[in-house]
Amino acid sequence: MFTKSPHRDPVSDTARAFSAGSRITAVGTFISAAEEFSRSREMSDTGLFSWPIRRTAFRALSHPKLDKPLRTLGHPRYRWLVGARALASLGVIVAPRRSKSRLVSLFALSGLLLVKSYRSSYGSDGSDQMSFISAASTAIAETPRLTPQQQDVMSGFVAFQSVLSYFSAGVAKLRSPVWRDGSAIEGIFRTKTYGDEWLYQFVHRHRWARLTLAWSVIVAETIFPIILALPPVARRAQFLVAAGFHVGNARFMGLNRFFWAFLGTYPHVEHNAAFLRQAWQEQSRK
Repeated sequence: MFTKSPHRDPVSDTARAFSAGSRITAVGTFISAAEEFSRSREMSDTGLFSWPIRRTAFRALSHPKLDKPLRTLGHPRYRWLVGARALASLGVIVAPRRSKSRLVSLFALSGLLLVKSYRSSYGSDGSDQMSFISAASTAIAETPRLTPQQQDVMSGFVAFQSVLSYFSAGVAKLRSPVWRDGSAIEGIFRTKTYGDEWLYQFVHRHRWARLTLAWSVIVAETIFPIILALPPVARRAQFLVAAGFHVGNARFMGLNRFFWAFLGTYPHVEHNAAFLRQAWQEQSRK
């Protein structure tokens, strides 16, 4: 994963992983910015995402001397930052690989995602964090004069974060009695925020359905790390299962950003899994 192989071009493979992964991630951050812009009234001082209220969560930001520089986070100025995030996302998507405009877009997107994490925590989730990890890692990896080995480290970091996210989520659910008995499924889908009336009624009537759904998620997330050891065909099948899981979340829970955020890590998981498998095969021949 972090050393050159004599039979393949890790620099080229790593560059392709960063190029594909960041573009997929940027689709999600663009959609997120568009959604946020469409409900900008909620960012007003009397809205759900009021900056004067949010600011009180950070004692360091409450100093009067910071009032002026932090005005951009208040309404309506913050809309300009949301628009800038959308433009930076488009720049990552359309700018040629290794171009200055792409690098500027990557650093801008990373910074604006970081600002977003401080501007509002309500409604933020693992997809926001994963999007930031992908964008920031790509920005660093595509910085000029970075060595191929350093770029491989960054790709390995993104892959590790992806695998760890699935695994830790699965273990947390496995430890939860409401997930093991399936009641978490019923509880989630009866809510207004993440629910779906049709699916709630279905799992409410059929215990086997909520048990099947709950344990399918638990098993799929917990065993996700084995993807690093699977042969190519099985590995891609597991990617399809994971992507299908996110499509289901988008359809029934409204978590559409998870699809793009985690799909953007798959090129890195694929790249590092292929590299590890080849290294193991070469080691076994010795």
